[in-house]
Amino acid sequence: MTRGEKVILFGVVVPLTVISIFVWHFDLAYFIPHVATTRVHATNWRVDEYQDCVVANEKSNEEEPELICSSHESEDPETLRVRFYGRTYDPRQPGPSDFFVWRCRKNEGIDPSITCDHEKIGTNALFSPDKK
Repeated sequence: MTRGEKVILFGVVVPLTVISIFVWHFDLAYFIPHVATTRVHATNWRVDEYQDCVVANEKSNEEEPELICSSHESEDPETLRVRFYGRTYDPRQPGPSDFFVWRCRKNEGIDPSITCDHEKIGTNALFSPDKK
């Protein structure tokens, strides 16, 4: 290996690899925000009010999540931009019976309309059909 190849390897490739692993870890640890156009099920949500919400761990929720909040009474969702601190789909989790539980706040203004902090991964007991 020539000196130039060593400089490229240790000066560029190795640092970029370390930085990529660092960013990936922080993304999985719910520190990096992701803004997504989201179907939101919530009723009479006031500015600065918090609600508990869930997103099913389904591949379709990676691109356009469906957020179901504790105040939902209607089957007609509103489409809003939502900032999630964490991912809305994780292929490493068992499946769609698992849900991401979020603590969400309605923002004043329009972009994004809602900010959600990741709480935990659990089942949808809070929002099961018999609790509607």
